Amino acid sequence: MTDMVDNRLLLAAPISQMDALLADLEGPASWSYPYGAHSDSIQSNFGPPIEITAQQQVALAAARAAPKAPQIAAFRAHSAIADRFNSWPEFLPVSAVDLDLLALGLLKPIELVPLSFARLAPWRDRAEFDQVFPGCEDAKGLWTPEPTATSDYRMGDLGVTARCRSVIGVKWTPSEVELEPEVIQVDADPARGLPERMRQVIRYQTPWSPVSRPERLLSESLARHGAQALLIWGEDCQFGFQLMAPGHRADGLAKTFGRDPVACEAFDRLDLWTLVTSAFASEAPDLINYWDPISTGAEGRGRVGRGSFRQTDA
Repeated sequence: MTDMVDNRLLLAAPISQMDALLADLEGPASWSYPYGAHSDSIQSNFGPPIEITAQQQVALAAARAAPKAPQIAAFRAHSAIADRFNSWPEFLPVSAVDLDLLALGLLKPIELVPLSFARLAPWRDRAEFDQVFPGCEDAKGLWTPEPTATSDYRMGDLGVTARCRSVIGVKWTPSEVELEPEVIQVDADPARGLPERMRQVIRYQTPWSPVSRPERLLSESLARHGAQALLIWGEDCQFGFQLMAPGHRADGLAKTFGRDPVACEAFDRLDLWTLVTSAFASEAPDLINYWDPISTGAEGRGRVGRGSFRQTDA
């Protein structure tokens, strides 16, 4: 059974910049890749068996017998593929399974999420793709995986699982990615040198551990909008946080708590925000005043419960 880690990414930005920051982070839920990478059949790629009508069988047979170049072009131009994020760049190859989906009308729009690591770390070029998806095109222009790498694809040493591990350090892309509806705004406090700011939260789950070194992927967007982020995560008796504050001396500050009998026994009662601010007090005291009003606010102090974050009155 997979132990899922509950993550809350707190974003703090000038009120005028929050919409633009959120637009920078939105994108595809995962990286695009030829569906033929992990199977040579649409039946194996999409869970339960797909019932194909007699009419679809005729259309599929005709498509398989037809020239491939026009079909590849039609696949790339399809509204489910040619999105505004260039999720399927021109150098990404196309497999026979992709064309079968096109012929059957089964192409689905690429899923978009409010926090897209595929957008923040897109495929750079064909060479990067080939590192985790070794294969080649045949004379018809259709890509097939390297036959000798079948076991590595199946075991996750190649393919989309390998891509996830290399970029975000976990086996799968985040699931249950949601932008929480609550918004907290704080007025400027010139006497203490604090700007006006807004806080929004993106919540998601990852398998077994949080994303590895998220600052590598978020720092550029945060810096562009004068923003900071605080990742708070929890899983059973282990929990922690990481600060992303580009240009601040505490950028990258991270702490992990738990994994001892006392912490496990008292896990439901631990006030994580108290632990976070205690770390700020020793290493970044100026950030307590910046973060505290928008991390507690009307929601109360954040507490971590087993498998989920709970909110209690302050």
